[in-house]
Amino acid sequence: MSRYRKDYYEKYPDTDPNYIIHHIDLNRRHNEMFNLIAIPNELHARYHFSRTCTNSYFDAYAFCPDIEEASHRLEFYESHIHNFITCVKEIAKYVQSKDRIC
Repeated sequence: MSRYRKDYYEKYPDTDPNYIIHHIDLNRRHNEMFNLIAIPNELHARYHFSRTCTNSYFDAYAFCPDIEEASHRLEFYESHIHNFITCVKEIAKYVQSKDRIC
């Protein structure tokens, strides 16, 4: 088990051991407690999948000179963007819960 996981479970011993310790800023080297949050594996997977899909839309089409093509692609990616926002809101609940423990 990594050092930051051990530290997290020491500080928050009631954390479900099946949860993933997620880096809020996505920097795996930034292991300060305020940057870590325990979330269910399923939420963690949905977050990263929807984030990847959302980023791929913006990387490929956000500045696409062909407005019709960009609009068509947005319809396809709209559900991924919605899922990403939903995941962020769910993760925020875990952050708020953690903040109440501190």
